[in-house]
Amino acid sequence: MTKPTAPKESPKESFLEALPVELLVHIFRNAPSFKDASNLALCSNQLYAVWCQHLIPICNEIAPACVPNYSALRQLLADVGKLPLHTQPSTIDQVKLILDQSSSRRKGLLQWYNVFVDNYERRDPQTPNELSPTEERRYVGGMYQLIGLLSIDKTTRQQRIKDMDLKTLFSLSDYTCLIDPYLIPELDFTVDENLGAAVENNPVSVRSLQIELRRQRNKFFNELYDHKYHPKGHTPYEEGGRYSWWCDCQQETFKSMLTGRVFSEEGAVSKVREDLWYDSEAE
Repeated sequence: MTKPTAPKESPKESFLEALPVELLVHIFRNAPSFKDASNLALCSNQLYAVWCQHLIPICNEIAPACVPNYSALRQLLADVGKLPLHTQPSTIDQVKLILDQSSSRRKGLLQWYNVFVDNYERRDPQTPNELSPTEERRYVGGMYQLIGLLSIDKTTRQQRIKDMDLKTLFSLSDYTCLIDPYLIPELDFTVDENLGAAVENNPVSVRSLQIELRRQRNKFFNELYDHKYHPKGHTPYEEGGRYSWWCDCQQETFKSMLTGRVFSEEGAVSKVREDLWYDSEAE
């Protein structure tokens, strides 16, 4: 990201120029995108000066709303040692890093999904050939989390998995099914530098992570509902097998099972935990 070039000529004074600087900064911070904020800065020399002087806090305010999967991306950048998690970016280079990483990693992961789909006509669990906007956001955010888990030490990873909520455990377990270590070396592009490195250093790391996630998921589910997790027993029959829990078509069933409502419908004595279902930033 670069600063916009200052206006060559100052246009006629607008009503914005009569506002105090604090209010102008507030307007910039509430811009729907970096492009909109940048375009606003080009309206006059005064607005450009405010933009330049307060660029970092403005960008920090805009980023969570316009950078896809912002929270998951920030966690990933911390996991791979590129940017600390609990500090706001304080330089233009750090803001640019977030934007560049979002663009390149997202592009690579979507390329990876297309390659995976092309190589596996029959997938277990099933996934769509083309991702909807909500599926794309869930997929990219989930893959960020997986790459982060593959990049940290074993003790930290085990503790993070232990602290995960049930919805995340279910979703991440299904995302691991999308990573085939044997496909990555054959690609002509770098899917993701950290994913590639993790798989190259330890080809079984993805399956080991899958086992850890499923073990914690099953333990959590069994303790909560006194039922062992068995997808075929808790979900409607689907030709070709069930769809991944993160797919659009599976959300209603996923919610019914995750909250325990499916057991009540079966006549079993079970508590219903509506609080376990939530809409994340990816949705």
